Amino acid sequence: MPAEYILISGFGKGDRELGRKLTTIFKVLIAAYLISAVLLAAGAFIMYKMRLGDGQMRIVVMVIYGISSIAAGIIYGKAKKEKRVLNGALIGLLYFVFLSAVSFIINKGLYDDVKKAIISFVICITGGILGAIMS
Repeated sequence: MPAEYILISGFGKGDRELGRKLTTIFKVLIAAYLISAVLLAAGAFIMYKMRLGDGQMRIVVMVIYGISSIAAGIIYGKAKKEKRVLNGALIGLLYFVFLSAVSFIINKGLYDDVKKAIISFVICITGGILGAIMS
């Protein structure tokens, strides 16, 4: 491929490959967040009807994080058939980072309880890895 073509098009072969990987990651994360939204809405309804306490609600939310991370790991593991553990950990990490960013925006600060943040981090990473292995 001539250098002029690369300069004019702006993308070389490696850039196109990176673009495809990022697009796949973005689609997987969107799917995981849609799963989270549906499960959180269902969980909120159930928690409202059952009048669950604050501690119980946190457990439900953590389980939803785990389910969504596992789903993201499965989806990404099917798309990328290599390095599943590493890719699952990456998806879990990105899922956690996005959740943290949303939490930061809504709460105008990071986590109040570092212990719960670490638990969420471990759940997201582990869920991504388990999902990728299961795929």
